[in-house]
Parts: sequence; C-alpha cells; structure tokens
Amino acid sequence: MLNPWRGKPTVQTMARALSSRLHRDERGFSLVEQLVVCAGLTIILAAILGLSEVATKLAPTDRERVHAVRDAQVSLDKMTRELRTAHAITIEPFKATATVLKNGAATTVTYDCSGAAVNGLRTCTRAQTGISGTTKAIERIANPDARPVFTAQTRNDTAGNPWTTYVRTLIEVPSKGERSTGGTSSVVLDDGFYLRNVDALH
Repeated sequence: MLNPWRGKPTVQTMARALSSRLHRDERGFSLVEQLVVCAGLTIILAAILGLSEVATKLAPTDRERVHAVRDAQVSLDKMTRELRTAHAITIEPFKATATVLKNGAATTVTYDCSGAAVNGLRTCTRAQTGISGTTKAIERIANPDARPVFTAQTRNDTAGNPWTTYVRTLIEVPSKGERSTGGTSSVVLDDGFYLRNVDALH
C-alpha cells in the first residue's frame, strides 16, 4: 500500500529550512559592501553640496537682475505715461521735448538721454520749465549710439507738414544692475506710445 505522505516535508524538515533561512538573513552586510555604499554616498553628497554652492553664488546676481529690470520698467512706464499726454513733441535719437498741460498751463518737459556715457552707461534726466535743475528719470542705460532711445513715426497733415503720431522707446539695461560684477548681458525693454492729444490739432 502506498504511503500518501511520502515525499511531503515533515515538520522537522520545515523547521530546519526556516531556521537555516533565518540564519542566512541575519548575516547582514559584509565590510566590502559597506565600504562601497559609503563611497557612493560620499560622491552623492559632494555633488549636492557643489550644486548648493553654485546656487548660493548665483543668487545675488539673479536678484540684482530682477531689481534692475523692475526699476527700469517702472521708470520707463512713468516717462511714456507723461509723454503720451503731449500736444506737441520733438523727438531726437536720445532726447524728447514735449509740451504738456499742467494745471491748465503749457509746460515743456524734456527727457534727455544724450549725456556722455560713463563706463558704457548713460543716464536719462528730466527737466521741466519752472523747475530749476534736473532729476534722474532712468539710470544705467546701455544703449549704444546706433540704438536710439526715441524713434518717431510721422505723417503729413492736410497742409503737408509732418507731425509725430507715435514714439517708440527702447532701452538696454545691464543685468548686473548696481553690482560691479555679475551678468554680462543686457535686457532690452521696448515700449512706445501714441500721442492722444495731437489728432485734435491736425
């Protein structure tokens, strides 16, 4: 008669196999394995620290670039907003002279960016009749002579006389801002305005 339990593991056999496996699992890592892991972790940590150091060095440069662009954009918007109200304007490559109404009186406002460049940078100043001296309108403009700040578009009136309808304003701002070192590139801000009061006179 055949034994139905033949070939099946006994309780003792299963206990011995489980005990052997537990002993194998308790062996842990060898010294060589631990040294390899330590070497790998050292390389990873060195790479992370290197990236952190680079980011720390670049942070002031990026922050100064944001400040430089923001300050120039605010100043440019302020200038174009005032010049847009002119009812007469004369445009030169680096100078705009406009006649605007202030408190019911005609006032001449001049934005002059034609001063000599210092270390490759110009400054736009603002002057107004009735007020002595000038104020800084836009600082640190890197426009070369071949790239004017103001460009006028004109058309002829019914008498054949040209008059300005649109003025384009374009400035280059150094990305390093006030820092002596930093980014070597420039950010270009391109804006413009239509003279809203001129059409009534032509």
